[in-house]
Amino acid sequence: MNDLSLAPPARAARAAADLAGCDARREQPLVLIVDDEPLMLEMLEITLEDEGFAVECSADGVQGLAAFERLRPDLVLTDANMPLMNGFELCAALRAHPHGRHIPILMLTAAGDAQSIRRAFTSGATDFATKPLQEDLIGYRLRYLLEASRNMRELARSEGRLANAQRIGRIGHWDLELGSDLMTVSDEVCSIIGTTRSKSPRTGKTFMRFVHPEDRAAALQCLLGVVTGAAPARFECRIMRADGDVRHAVIQTEVASAENGRAVRLEGILQDISDRRQAEERIRYLAMYDGLTGLPNRRLCAEKLDGALARAARHSTPLAVMIVGLDGFKQINEARGHAAGDKLLLKVGERLLRCMRDSDQVARVAGPQSQEEVARLAGDTFALAMGELARAADATAVAVRVQEYLAQPYFIDDQTLYITACVGIAIHGIDGDSAEDLLKNAESAMHVAKQGGHNALRFFTATMNADAARKLALANDLRRAVGKHQFNLHFQPQVDLASGRIIGAEALIRWDHPQLGRIAPFDFIPLAEELGLIVEIGEWVTKTACIAAQAWQRPGMPAVSVAVNVSPKQFRDPGLLRMVERALKESGLPAGCLELEVTEGVMIGDPEATIANMRALRDLGVQLAIDDFGTGYSSLSYLKELPIQHLKIDQSFVRGLDVDLQSASIAHAVIVLGHALNLKVVAEGVETAFHLARLAELGCDEIQGYLVAKPMPEAQFVQMLHSDWCLSA
Repeated sequence: MNDLSLAPPARAARAAADLAGCDARREQPLVLIVDDEPLMLEMLEITLEDEGFAVECSADGVQGLAAFERLRPDLVLTDANMPLMNGFELCAALRAHPHGRHIPILMLTAAGDAQSIRRAFTSGATDFATKPLQEDLIGYRLRYLLEASRNMRELARSEGRLANAQRIGRIGHWDLELGSDLMTVSDEVCSIIGTTRSKSPRTGKTFMRFVHPEDRAAALQCLLGVVTGAAPARFECRIMRADGDVRHAVIQTEVASAENGRAVRLEGILQDISDRRQAEERIRYLAMYDGLTGLPNRRLCAEKLDGALARAARHSTPLAVMIVGLDGFKQINEARGHAAGDKLLLKVGERLLRCMRDSDQVARVAGPQSQEEVARLAGDTFALAMGELARAADATAVAVRVQEYLAQPYFIDDQTLYITACVGIAIHGIDGDSAEDLLKNAESAMHVAKQGGHNALRFFTATMNADAARKLALANDLRRAVGKHQFNLHFQPQVDLASGRIIGAEALIRWDHPQLGRIAPFDFIPLAEELGLIVEIGEWVTKTACIAAQAWQRPGMPAVSVAVNVSPKQFRDPGLLRMVERALKESGLPAGCLELEVTEGVMIGDPEATIANMRALRDLGVQLAIDDFGTGYSSLSYLKELPIQHLKIDQSFVRGLDVDLQSASIAHAVIVLGHALNLKVVAEGVETAFHLARLAELGCDEIQGYLVAKPMPEAQFVQMLHSDWCLSA
């Protein structure tokens, strides 16, 4: 593969023009990227093109060198480690090339790889950057290198323009006679160190007084290495200006003349790199702090927490980590917009800081009072550290205070918003000894708290991680199960009380895990909803049930229906109607033989849209039922508008028929209500003869439950159906 194979047609055409000798002026700086990682190439290519650069890509050093010869780019960005020819070898080859002496070369190295950084500069690199890159600042850095490169070329081209070029690039020139220590500096050196020509340093010793005292010994050592080793040197130091300001500078030097093998004169440059250092500080800030709230991010939080843990260990005092997760933030974001959501997060961060300061009577926060006592980990999740607690249980008081602070109203864009928070707590020495363990375990506790409802609080327990690990493994298995057809359907007969005959069946999904065996629906259906798999699974159930029910139909015999449960999330899916149409068409099942069961929860949020969806399904001829009636929304004003045919009494009321009068009253009320609305009423969970007799007495129309039969494989159900089974038999 050559470098042109990676380029889109427009860039390939431009490269072809360069190959043909096209001398037209480039409208954009051309960057040659040399990297053997396709994903890194693609990321850099997209980022730099968005920043206004023209980009060419090569997959290794050999291709990169050939591309440089053909295209003469303005800048080279190369990875250090590549096959065939690595970045150091490429850098050295470019510096030996007639047109590569002054080309800016940015070398990419692994973070913290000091040896590679030194080798990069030795090979001739202009600068280095560590991976992973900060995408939003790479364009700034390249433009900085291009500007510096242009300045250096100007220096080489014209002595007459030297002073101006040095002023623009903040680069000054100096030379030093080693025997006499006499030093000559340019005007730009004077500008950088903050002196006039008349007060400029005349000796090397005087010049060293402008170097920061903490950097002076290293600077002298570096200059000594040049004198004794005759090798060029480059080092960074701080400059103490005459006005007291501190600037960051680079000093580069080499031996200008020697006698009898001994250096007698040095030449060098002094470059003010304060702007670049400021950009690097910005990079570090973005790497350590949350861009929205200004709070520390997870990385800095872990670093600061490590220090707090060390102090807690020295003083043998408890330290607690709290993870705060906002309840319902996603809904606020969707309803009010992301701008309002961002403002809410800012106010939450401010309240958490204020709350931690106000909690000093309970616990003194680990470390100095600063923003770093609170961190934003991600999205709507925050972390708080509490050190030097009187006792671990005091963390509860702080957590409750946090919840009280956050529950107060927020006034954003002339609107009043309310939000609550769930809190998870992990204690140092009990729930973990490292920052990452405590953060992870507190997060686990927070997620468990959220499962228990809004504004909940949980301390970490050892079983939480085990449960989380099991849930993660089950989630991965569930994703595979969808594609590997590990599901099957069981059918529970539905019986007409008047005739005692089977008139249909409810289709119930079963998952036979290859290692864990049969997994109950209540263990994986909520997980499928959480993972976004419920629509795909629901479609499989509907199609499979329709195919099975079509096979049950016999000429001259009453139609047998099949009921399929539809979750609220699946019911709101815009593709539900088309999916049902396909299932009926592909199976050949009459629409009247398919019943969709939904709970009252589908009404929450947008009842009008729910009614419209039901009417569209009813227009297909599909039957509709409200499942578990009486346990959910139960709005009679909407119930009368629903185009349904069945109400299903929840089994909790059926099982209570023989133990409390309230259950019997509710069951009776549902039956009367259903009949008043011209609906059939089905009782679920019928297990005893008493249940059957009482429901018949109350006028129930249909039943299902263990008294008739447990859910069974299709073959067993078909056998029961065709055996002329009758409830009275």
